[in-house]
Amino acid sequence: MLVNMSDPFERLLAPAYASDPRPYFPMLLGNGADSVLIGYNGSMGGGGSHEQFGYDNAVQAGWYKADRRGAKTNRLMNLLQAGYVVLKGVRAQGVDRVDQRFDAVKALLHTKCRICGSIQVDVTTFVTKDHRLVHRFKVKAPETDTHLQFYIKPPDFWWLYADLPDKVTLHTRPTRHGGKAALKFSVEAPELDTMKGLLVTDAPGAKAVTCFSRSPGLDIPVRGTVEFAVAVELTDAEDRQAKPSLLTSRKPFDYKQTLADHVAEWKHFDAQGGVTLSNAYYDELYRASLHTLRAQQHPHGSVSVGSYPLMWYSGHQPFDAIFPHAAFLGANRLTEGRGITDINRLALPKLKKLAADVGLPGFVCPGDITHNGDAVGKLPADKAKRREAFLTLKLFLTAFMGAQAWNLYRFTGRRADLEENWELLVEAANFLCGSCIREFKDHAEIIPSSAPNGKERVKGKSVHFPNPLRSVVVTLMVLEGLVEGSKILGREARPEWARLHRKLLAGIETNRIEGVLRASRSPKAIPNINMSVAGIYSNCFLERKTLLQGQFKLLLGPDGLFRWEDHGYTVVPWMHFNASAALSRIGHKDAAKQLEVGARFTTTLGAFPEGVRPDGVYWKTWYPSPHGSFVNAIHRLLVNETPGRIELFAGLPESWGDATFSNLRVPPGFLVSGSRKKGKVRVKLTNDGDFEQTVTVVLHGATKLKQKVSLGPGKSISLKA
Repeated sequence: MLVNMSDPFERLLAPAYASDPRPYFPMLLGNGADSVLIGYNGSMGGGGSHEQFGYDNAVQAGWYKADRRGAKTNRLMNLLQAGYVVLKGVRAQGVDRVDQRFDAVKALLHTKCRICGSIQVDVTTFVTKDHRLVHRFKVKAPETDTHLQFYIKPPDFWWLYADLPDKVTLHTRPTRHGGKAALKFSVEAPELDTMKGLLVTDAPGAKAVTCFSRSPGLDIPVRGTVEFAVAVELTDAEDRQAKPSLLTSRKPFDYKQTLADHVAEWKHFDAQGGVTLSNAYYDELYRASLHTLRAQQHPHGSVSVGSYPLMWYSGHQPFDAIFPHAAFLGANRLTEGRGITDINRLALPKLKKLAADVGLPGFVCPGDITHNGDAVGKLPADKAKRREAFLTLKLFLTAFMGAQAWNLYRFTGRRADLEENWELLVEAANFLCGSCIREFKDHAEIIPSSAPNGKERVKGKSVHFPNPLRSVVVTLMVLEGLVEGSKILGREARPEWARLHRKLLAGIETNRIEGVLRASRSPKAIPNINMSVAGIYSNCFLERKTLLQGQFKLLLGPDGLFRWEDHGYTVVPWMHFNASAALSRIGHKDAAKQLEVGARFTTTLGAFPEGVRPDGVYWKTWYPSPHGSFVNAIHRLLVNETPGRIELFAGLPESWGDATFSNLRVPPGFLVSGSRKKGKVRVKLTNDGDFEQTVTVVLHGATKLKQKVSLGPGKSISLKA
């Protein structure tokens, strides 16, 4: 099939080696505790030749414990590499052609490699939830004296990025595991929990050797066409504490059963809701994005901001968490969506103690937190300085933790969700109302605190302007949740909640300068309506004029691409996704166009970067926030909800063709399934919440239908246009 490579939507059909103009970046597989970057040969190594086994991708490709920050080192460490070389006689031969595909429904990476023209290696790779990286090899080697050697090694240069001494030791011991050839091993380094692991294969004739790469591994003879599996497992003390029997009583490795269990798990995740787009490019990116978010979510619920060095050295961040939270809830992945509030609740006792220790009410979020709720960054030892720091930090981080509790209820409509997370709302308000709001006769403001990006400085000193708008709008959502939630739960609402909600809403106008709202009450502050927050939360304050005349004008570069002024990127793709979602909220005709622009910037395997540098380098790829904002923007084009109104297919361009979706979730507690085929729209709306809901439904099809419906709990209605 001929593929028009100038068309970004047809490029998907071309194999990676057939002039695909998209850049390549290793595939990120994960289970939330483990993040593994798989290179173009299907393993954590280089290309398999004698020049590549020692250093190729040494910093990037590897195995990371993605959410192990804050306890012993704040930085993320590449703990292990595992790769293969194809040995022909006395030489190792390298990859000269590769084609990769990722199946996001089954979470399987398929890699086809040609080794020096005559040997074909096909690899299926996946990571299981119990810390195993599994490879299924199919090797075709017509020549004799051919061997595949799978090795393990500590990664080169990793300590430069971990701030740890240049001392790492790998201990290995040949063994048998369930009658199969295996290596037991451990990785030890100062300030690092001992990592224990196992390398095992079901290949007949395999034996433990020192490989051509000078690393310990397993040698597998190959002649003709052979198939076999190789698995590597790696656990640290925390893994073993969570499941003590992990390494001692696990059943012998069985590839077929391991594959079946893995695929069943991911198919269950996929089956909870679905979007199918005729446009294959967007369909692929949607599924890959949901996979990326799920792969980086820790079992405790946190989604780390970054999962490998040169990306982010941080943990769970309440602002960045809004993107996977909205994506999971909208896609009806409730287990994962609730996980975000689960980590907030888990952290709450520690964050309340931080506040109480310095005489503050409620709780404070000091920045990024680990999956166990500890602060990632170092806090001032002096109590007075620590208190001052808490009151000048980004106050919206604490507010977001409360807002996420309210947003969970808005998506599910279930009283139990609100009840379970009620303390998050109350304690967030205790801090915000008790320490962070200045009340005037006719309005209220948030006290000066860190700018949205934390980088507004004058003569080297941070400048904190009053009434930071992002903190205002998120605090409004917390107060709305308390006022409305009190009615739902039959609790008494404190008078200050409604009063301060009203006054803060009036206080937004103090930020209006030269006709548009500013990020704070200062003429030096940028015009800002917070596209990211406005695009995520349908109850967030949003003003059309500031969005179009302020934010767009400021952020659009000379090429019509959104970028930050202070990062040096040519484009920040996820700003286009946030803009798309915000434009959907106001019914703007260019909502889909903004998504299309941002979606051009992806790798061959569907990864979005944080930004693209002027030299074309895709920076911080597989960053979860862009993937969450992309999923949310797709949802908005299909089902856009504003208070009291649900519109279907309002923003989906006709050029995208047909589309179907099932069980997308929108406030207040509705499940929506629909289809658009040749202009005809059919929709089923189900009230999945606990209370009767009334909403106006608008269908955009060959004809337009507008109908007000009231549905009791569990009731459904079908409409068409």
